[in-house]
Amino acid sequence: MRKQILLCFLLFLAAALLGGCQRKRLKEDVLVESFSYETIGTAMGSETKLSIVREGDGFTVTQSSGGGRTVRSAYVEQAVGGQVTDILRTHRALSWDGFAQSDPHMLDGTSFTLFIAFDDETTLSARGTNSYPEGLSAAVREIQGLLDRFLREPEQ
Repeated sequence: MRKQILLCFLLFLAAALLGGCQRKRLKEDVLVESFSYETIGTAMGSETKLSIVREGDGFTVTQSSGGGRTVRSAYVEQAVGGQVTDILRTHRALSWDGFAQSDPHMLDGTSFTLFIAFDDETTLSARGTNSYPEGLSAAVREIQGLLDRFLREPEQ
C-alpha cells in the first residue's frame, strides 16, 4: 500500500514538473493590444520610449528620445499590429514575463522596462539593468525597423 501511494505521489509530481516545463506560446489568433518599452542609459543620459496602443481599427505608435525632446508618432493599420505580434511570437516574448535581473559589475549601462498586453488578456512585464532576456533586443530592433517606415519626423 505504501509503495502504491509513493508511486502515485511520484507520478503526480513528475506530471506537475513536466507540465510546468512547457513553454508558453502566444495563440495564433491573438493580437497585441499595447506595447511599452523604455530604456534609460546612464552613460549618456539617454532615454528612449516606444509605445504601441490599439485604438479603433488600428494602432497609435509613439517614439520619444532625448528625454522627450524628439517625439515621432503615427497611426497605423491593424495589419501592423499583427506584424508586431508575429515578431513577439517569433522571439518567444511570453518567456520574458517576470524577468528582473541586473548585472552589478557594469558601471555605466542601460536599464529597461517592458509591458505588453494582448487581446486575450495575457500580459507580460520585464525589467533589467545591463541584462536582457533572450530575444528581447532582436525583437525590439525588428519592431523598430518595422515602425520606422511609418513614424513621422517632428515638425519644426
